Amino acid sequence: MNQPTVTPRFDIYLAIHKALRVYMGETLGVLGRMDCEDEQDVSVALAQLRELLNICAGHLEHENQFVHKAMERRHPGSTLRIADEHIEHLHALDDLRAAATALEHSAAAERRSAAQRLYRQLTLFVAENFEHMQFEESEHNAVLWAVYADAELLAIEAELVASIPPAEMMVIARWMLANNDHAFRVNMLSGVRAHAPREVFEGLLAVAQSNLTGRDWRKLATALALPLAA
Repeated sequence: MNQPTVTPRFDIYLAIHKALRVYMGETLGVLGRMDCEDEQDVSVALAQLRELLNICAGHLEHENQFVHKAMERRHPGSTLRIADEHIEHLHALDDLRAAATALEHSAAAERRSAAQRLYRQLTLFVAENFEHMQFEESEHNAVLWAVYADAELLAIEAELVASIPPAEMMVIARWMLANNDHAFRVNMLSGVRAHAPREVFEGLLAVAQSNLTGRDWRKLATALALPLAA
């Protein structure tokens, strides 16, 4: 007997969490490879770390303001655990910023120890976030799917995305386009082309071309009917 076809539900967490997981992992790698005696190396690593911390803080705020409020409207109490973890994450972000500043201003003899402390601190933050995101994708999605139709979830996401400042959106887009699949890229950029100003679409195309492999870029350009260079 054929099994009935189950249409996948819209997952409001999927694309951004894929991006954040890679962003966190790559930043951890940058800190791990950092040459503490090379001022430029330290400056570049800390700049990426601080950008990540700012994106993480924004992500928490976006979830609080849009996803959690939507859940609480129809299932009161359903966000309590994750809301508490979000508060803990904000404190952790402040601690990481302080550790980065401590490394920046440390004496040469203390720099390696300060770098190791920062690296281990970020490792724990990343590990906890991976578990946190898994809970959201399983438990929070179960609530969202029970009380909202996909069209409503898409509307919540659209409102959330519209609230993100352009500079922050370009950073997020870099990691999302590079770390989601071909179908996601096509859908995202097709939507932007249809509904956003031309310069926004062209800016995101430039981000995609700069961060995709040659093969992935050619697939995307073909799907979007863009001219390919000879």
